[in-house]
Amino acid sequence: MTNIVVETCFEDKEEAKNLGKILLFEHLVSCIHIIEIESIYVWKDDYPDVKEYLVSMKTTLDMYPKIEKRIKELHSYELPEITYHFFDGSEEFKDWIDENLQNKEVIV
Repeated sequence: MTNIVVETCFEDKEEAKNLGKILLFEHLVSCIHIIEIESIYVWKDDYPDVKEYLVSMKTTLDMYPKIEKRIKELHSYELPEITYHFFDGSEEFKDWIDENLQNKEVIV
């Protein structure tokens, strides 16, 4: 399997946790990290400077379309950040990710 980390941000920590838990319970991701960050960006001719919560999720590339769909359905932002990048790691860790995603009924 090709391993990826999917990321999105929220202004509300509880919303971040709720999304992460839903994706875990639906077996679309194996783990999540929620990290407090400061974001400065361009949005509609403004430059918000806000505290956000980055949700970083370990999964596989074949799960990405379902994850993207769920983030769009559940996110409060008009245009949520949804990015992913590839990673490699120990075989044991990659196997653990795969075990948590395979042979599971995915609720979408």
